[in-house]
Amino acid sequence: MARLVGLIVILGLSLGLIAQDDSQIIAAAERAYILGDYEQAIALYEQVIAQGATDGALYYNLGSAYYMAENYGRALVNYLRAQMVMPRDGDLQKAIARIRSERVDLQGDDSGFFEGLAAITLSSTTQDELEGGTFALWTLWFMLLTVLIIYRQRAWHNVLLTGLGLVGIAAITGLALTVSRWYVETYTPQAVVIAKETSVMSGPDMDYLEHFVLHSGAEVRIHNVENRWTLVRLPDGRRGWVWAEDIEAVNPEINQAIHQRPE
Repeated sequence: MARLVGLIVILGLSLGLIAQDDSQIIAAAERAYILGDYEQAIALYEQVIAQGATDGALYYNLGSAYYMAENYGRALVNYLRAQMVMPRDGDLQKAIARIRSERVDLQGDDSGFFEGLAAITLSSTTQDELEGGTFALWTLWFMLLTVLIIYRQRAWHNVLLTGLGLVGIAAITGLALTVSRWYVETYTPQAVVIAKETSVMSGPDMDYLEHFVLHSGAEVRIHNVENRWTLVRLPDGRRGWVWAEDIEAVNPEINQAIHQRPE
């Protein structure tokens, strides 16, 4: 498979926001990457993230180290985590597209309604930006409505009415996009297969019938968790159960909750 060429791209990592010890570890990770010691770079980046750092560039760099180590599942997970923080980064979008083109399982767009709606804004805005923009639109709409009621007899009444309609359409659209992102994040969170391959079973146990096999880098949606097994849905609508340790949720908090469930 094609490999990344050249040095790791450092995407504006703000060392001022990171503890001094963490910055030293990051520098060591960058040196290890440059020297081709990708396993060491991975271990050091993981150490910083485990200590609470969530900078998008850290996830990008960790994803790049995993990619160079040919671990495409974990590379994609970390690229998607970086996308949650810096969705408009061009290099990041190219890295995500590269893995999706190279993985064993070819997958199309998600067939779910809310998932498809949420995907519209994934590469253009963060959840916080989307919520803030939607709130601002609704605030503007109510302000225009108030002015329209107070000055309804003025000559520019029709102009205000047109503006109210246009802002209202934008506000409703923003609300729909915001709700879709929230719904998907809450009820059908995204995950990636990190095992080299995993069996998708008809039930939450190896005694059930095997439907098919997924490989590292395949993307799924989590619908349920039972006894360390996860019910997942693929973009094409196929469903089945996979061993929880073989996948990793993109949202770190959800991933931690899944893997800390008791047997």
